[in-house]
Amino acid sequence: MIIDAFIAFAPELFKECSILQKVANEIGNSTSIDFTNSETIPKSWNHLREQARPIFEKIPIFEAQISEIRGKDKYPVWH
Repeated sequence: MIIDAFIAFAPELFKECSILQKVANEIGNSTSIDFTNSETIPKSWNHLREQARPIFEKIPIFEAQISEIRGKDKYPVWH
């Protein structure tokens, strides 16, 4: 979910959430969270997600079409 990415990559946006520090402690020194493996998800993550939801709902999210404007001749095109 997009909310999980926001929490993981921009936790400072959710500093108001009282459970944030607990989740940070549960993550500890881990360098990743695999959301396809429930064993790697901090036990309090769902609680954090619910606390973060009202904040997340106020964050603008944009969609854009991205097209290459340079470099076509130097690098292969991946399909």
